[in-house]
Amino acid sequence: MIGDFECPPKPATYDSSVVHFFFPAFQNDGSPTTILQPVLAWNWGTNTDWELAAWWGPDDNGNYHHSSFVDVKPGDTIGGYISKRDNQSSGGSDWYIEVKNERTNTYTDIITDVLDRGEFRYAYTAFELYNFTEGQCSKLPDDCDFSNMYFQNVNGNEVTLNWDTWQKDIGCYLDVYGTSSADTYFDQTYL
Repeated sequence: MIGDFECPPKPATYDSSVVHFFFPAFQNDGSPTTILQPVLAWNWGTNTDWELAAWWGPDDNGNYHHSSFVDVKPGDTIGGYISKRDNQSSGGSDWYIEVKNERTNTYTDIITDVLDRGEFRYAYTAFELYNFTEGQCSKLPDDCDFSNMYFQNVNGNEVTLNWDTWQKDIGCYLDVYGTSSADTYFDQTYL
């Protein structure tokens, strides 16, 4: 998977307990359920601003892992990359996950453990939030566009996805839609 997404403006109202994540991801169809993701995070990690890290988990002990953090500013384009690799020493496969601030040309990456947990058949883009009180819309960030999404299967052939949308009611108007197989869009509008 290769794709871009844009860092949105900061939420209008700051709340030190609210955390936001935007990311494209792969998830497996085996057990345990595992996610691979280049992540844009708000108010998580090393500061109270936007930052990038590559994530995966859980491992065999139930832990999630992330790379070091890279700063990003509103309006910056973020490049995400996920690739399966053969691990010659183990005979299995691991995954390489990278996320890059295209403006500053800085990136961070992580390599997973060998993951023989079924096939990673599920691809999606997501907006995930924690410690958010329903209806406090000014604590949400603004638009985030995912674009230039490109997928290949293990044989190197391009895969076209049929995007679907799902969203939970959080007491604020959210609009999630796809404009093509390569572009999805999140729009948060204040009521």
